Amino acid sequence: MIYLFLGLFGYELKSISPLLPPKSPNGLDLTRQGVGTDEMRQLDAGQLPRQIEDSQTNLLDRLGLLQHVRGQPLQAGATYRFQVTDGRKRYDYRVQVELAEELRLGEFAIPAWKISFDGSRKKSNGKVVQAHRPLTIWLSQAPGHIPLRVDSHNAIGLFRLELKDVQRLQQIASLIR
Repeated sequence: MIYLFLGLFGYELKSISPLLPPKSPNGLDLTRQGVGTDEMRQLDAGQLPRQIEDSQTNLLDRLGLLQHVRGQPLQAGATYRFQVTDGRKRYDYRVQVELAEELRLGEFAIPAWKISFDGSRKKSNGKVVQAHRPLTIWLSQAPGHIPLRVDSHNAIGLFRLELKDVQRLQQIASLIR
């Protein structure tokens, strides 16, 4: 991205090539005269250059991941894989629909999907590191798969978030039955 940014301000990429690696992360050969010209033309026309477009396809942030999962046709045992970013690093996420169960929230028993989210990334030394501690989210089986509960296990215990709005819970329960 910095290469395109520098091009916007009139820097000739050939003149700064000793400062840059011979290949950019998106595959541009930065040692060739005129590199970036076609990409700049595409940007001027309001299009993403193919190399950038390919690297961004299906890349989600963490909130986008949850929204994307909510839009899937869920069933017990289903596994989904997604590329997720926190703005700096990429993570490989495995989303597992563990089971269908009735989740008790106050006076309501709501049919829900219990879903685990596991994210990890491989560091440059080859070591795999987890994106976060175990996370489980229960989504309603109602259209839109509304989040009902979130559990996060941490060193000091369990953090739990639950939907408490009685009117909303009644509405969700009526959509399923």
